[in-house]
Amino acid sequence: MSNNGKNFIVGSSPQLSTQVETANIQLSVASQLSLRVEKKRFVEILKKFDKKEVVVFISRYLYLNEELRASCKTHEVSNI
Repeated sequence: MSNNGKNFIVGSSPQLSTQVETANIQLSVASQLSLRVEKKRFVEILKKFDKKEVVVFISRYLYLNEELRASCKTHEVSNI
């Protein structure tokens, strides 16, 4: 690669960094929107069942949700 090519790559690093950061933000937003849609779908499914059955189901599997939350909190703290 010629020196001009190397200079172009080095010179574009701040721009590339900005593009990567922007892409990361876009992915984060898309992920959050996807989770909201999944939660809404789940709620709509649960609405089709008897309330007592839903309460039993949620209380039976709530520990999985709490375990997931705990692992996410640990992951967030380790990234800081």
